[in-house]
Amino acid sequence: MSFIKYFFLLFTLLLCLSSQTILSQGDGPRAHLFSPTGVWAVNPKYLHLEQNLLPAGNILVKDADITVDVFSTTFVHSFKGKNRFARVFVNINPGSLTAKAYAATIKFNEELSTIRIYEK
Repeated sequence: MSFIKYFFLLFTLLLCLSSQTILSQGDGPRAHLFSPTGVWAVNPKYLHLEQNLLPAGNILVKDADITVDVFSTTFVHSFKGKNRFARVFVNINPGSLTAKAYAATIKFNEELSTIRIYEK
């Protein structure tokens, strides 16, 4: 392939990626202290949760049984570029989620024009 084709392919890829919404969460400005340049680090973590909250932790689901197993591994490399400190983080999160929820039966009462929820 010629340079023009590579450039066009890269430009098209960047154009497609720029239209996507990216959501992220930061650790804060003082969460990671400086380390010497040239350091490689690996930080493996295993997380096992059994709960009735969604994995985001923001919605409670009554009578739900949610099990989350995640093995989060972070790779870190610090280096110097043009007399500036730089660090690259790569985070890999393989895992699984299983959930059971019990739905309530909803019946409509035409006489009272109300919806009543009957639980088992």
